[in-house]
Amino acid sequence: MIRNFFFLLSSIFISSPLLATQVPITFIEALAPRDTTASERFQTEYKAAVEAGKSLSKSKLAKCGYELSEKLVFYDASDNIQALEEAKKSAEQGSWLLVGPRRSNHYLLFVKGAPSTPSISLMASASEVSDLAPLHLSSVNATLDHLREHDVLKLLHAEFIVRHKLNFLVE
Repeated sequence: MIRNFFFLLSSIFISSPLLATQVPITFIEALAPRDTTASERFQTEYKAAVEAGKSLSKSKLAKCGYELSEKLVFYDASDNIQALEEAKKSAEQGSWLLVGPRRSNHYLLFVKGAPSTPSISLMASASEVSDLAPLHLSSVNATLDHLREHDVLKLLHAEFIVRHKLNFLVE
């Protein structure tokens, strides 16, 4: 009887979302300060895309005891150095993965701000960006096979890499 009680109790705690390991991911992107309407629209759509991705992956991650904890940071596109500063700050705050700027020149500075924190840019396409692999990737330069080969998971914390595959990043 007592064994059944502990089994039931442990089942409740194991499935409890309060015990989910938080996976901190920071999204950092530049906005054009002169065109506030376009920047506001981009920011709104970017946030919606992050929420959609988080929603689509939530149940898969929950089954493994993980939950994404996202932070969105937008900076002034006219100041490239902010890419480096924001990357450095996010790495120091413990992000497991940084999703960096889409502009190649910003992303190259960004990587210098957090050289040992894995990152990916969704659009950076300069040839220098492809030379950054395996810790720093661009979805433009990396084929799907390349992403699987490097197992995008290498971009995350070691425990997370060993125990789980983030198929939602490559599906």
